[in-house]
Amino acid sequence: MHHESLSKFPIYAALNVPEIWHYDGQALTIYHFRQDPYIRAESNLALPLLTGSTLTEFLSRSRGEDQYETLLAFESWLEAHPR
Repeated sequence: MHHESLSKFPIYAALNVPEIWHYDGQALTIYHFRQDPYIRAESNLALPLLTGSTLTEFLSRSRGEDQYETLLAFESWLEAHPR
């Protein structure tokens, strides 16, 4: 499936953006810049405990529950996973 934002990756590369988060409405995918193409990555560069699957889980939760409740759950998750 083609997503318009994926076609903008060369622009981000030209700007030396080291990481892109792409959410297609179903899942969040993290990409890291590696000498031209962006490659799919498991986790965030700055906070490796943040993975695409974890972020997808909380994005999905925010659709079905109050965003404040989702934020509190995410905060609790962060506290349970020391950096």
